[in-house]
Amino acid sequence: MTHVDPPLKSLLILRHADALPRAGSQADFDRVLSPLGREQAARVGRFLKEARIPVDAVLCSAAPRAAETAQLALQAAGLSVPLHLERACYEVPGEELLRLLHDWDGPAQHLLVVGHNPGVAHLLGLLTTHDGQLSVAFPPATLAAVSVAATSWHHLEPTVGTLRWLLPAALLG
Repeated sequence: MTHVDPPLKSLLILRHADALPRAGSQADFDRVLSPLGREQAARVGRFLKEARIPVDAVLCSAAPRAAETAQLALQAAGLSVPLHLERACYEVPGEELLRLLHDWDGPAQHLLVVGHNPGVAHLLGLLTTHDGQLSVAFPPATLAAVSVAATSWHHLEPTVGTLRWLLPAALLG
């Protein structure tokens, strides 16, 4: 009997781009991208387009800086895919992001998650290491690609991912 590996899903993990500091009594949630951040997001999108990296859907924090990162990246990539804004993705630990992915009911084979640190870096560690610990710099607009051995997002569990690459925006342009 031959061994058949489960189909691979592709997960892109993107930390939101550079944001302006809070102004006055502005809530952290409401922060928007800086001019640098808008350029970083566009740079990520151009990279996705030039490298022909597929994206079927986006699961994104509803925070304006994350949503704007996703929108600008998709626009620069020339992609028109479903963008799901989720308040539950805001400032949560990696375990919560993993649960949200596990509960994903969309048909996407290639999913982009846009969120915040330290949650996105922790999610990467949960998926790609046996102890959930991965010490890696994850500055704004860093994009990581993970291959996931799972037949559906409902089967997503810790340690089922393989880190393919991790690129900060500074290396994308």
